Amino acid sequence: MKDSLSYEKGYIKIFYTFQNSQRRYCNPDAYAGFIGALAKLGREDVLCTGMCFADATSYPSVTHPNGDCADTAYYATLELEQKKVNAFKEFHFEKIYRGSGSWYSRLVGTIYSSGHEDHLHSGEFNSNIIQTIEEK
Repeated sequence: MKDSLSYEKGYIKIFYTFQNSQRRYCNPDAYAGFIGALAKLGREDVLCTGMCFADATSYPSVTHPNGDCADTAYYATLELEQKKVNAFKEFHFEKIYRGSGSWYSRLVGTIYSSGHEDHLHSGEFNSNIIQTIEEK
């Protein structure tokens, strides 16, 4: 995947940059979900902190196999972070892991997992839900 994306057309905004990670691979299905979640979120300040390597490994993380997960840096407020969680859920990331610090436990639709104090983990993208739309 690209090291960053800056796309804006009309009311659609899709932006991300990587921060402190060489894990910059995502399987195509999950990448489509990631882009959809970013479009729904509509922000210009999404920091991706890792996915997996091109060989589908993710050391040292054990929660990123096969490139179906995305880590993102937390926003400063519960309200903004909840919007991000909701966008990832809407685009079929089924397990959202968070840390226990600050207001993180109040994020609806998330699960506590150690090692997630500095980033939100959106994972287990459901590929079974994908619909291919053919252009006519």
